[in-house]
Amino acid sequence: MSNANLEATPPAPAATASVPVTAPATATSVAKPPTSKKSKPGSSPTARKLFQKLSSLHPNASLESRQTIASWIIFNRKKADGLAEGILLSVKKEADSTDVDEGASRLLLLLRITHQVLVSNSSLASAAGEENGNDGGADPDSEEVWEKSSQLRITLGEVALRPLLDALANCLNKVGESNAFYNQCGC
Repeated sequence: MSNANLEATPPAPAATASVPVTAPATATSVAKPPTSKKSKPGSSPTARKLFQKLSSLHPNASLESRQTIASWIIFNRKKADGLAEGILLSVKKEADSTDVDEGASRLLLLLRITHQVLVSNSSLASAAGEENGNDGGADPDSEEVWEKSSQLRITLGEVALRPLLDALANCLNKVGESNAFYNQCGC
């Protein structure tokens, strides 16, 4: 019976022996600094994808094109931080643009898309559509989508909307300064 007790004790040391084997493996992976892609601007895959989509649009994009991107943003609402980052990247690119008129047009396009995202699936947007003789895109699930996209609306409002409006105001001021008619009328 003493042999049985000895056989029962070796598994405990074997378990402790395996801990040091796994500890160096984790210590090695911890010793290497993880490359955090979130520290770099525009590193989020969602931000890059949205930036690409927004960059490919013409400043005078159709309503259907704007709605398509707004729907894509709402569909990816769980990635709100990346979406806000993508809008900020687009705002920065357009605010730094050398062509002031083009920059203002593209910033206005961003504002229109952001507005579409903010009001999509709201009861007010549906009611306005019904007053104009169409169904306003009323969907039985629209209230549910409205609730689910609340975090997206909050994030866009807190992170992206103010810089977008500031950049648009600065751009429009530059357009006004360069416009001869604007300077002559004293507006």
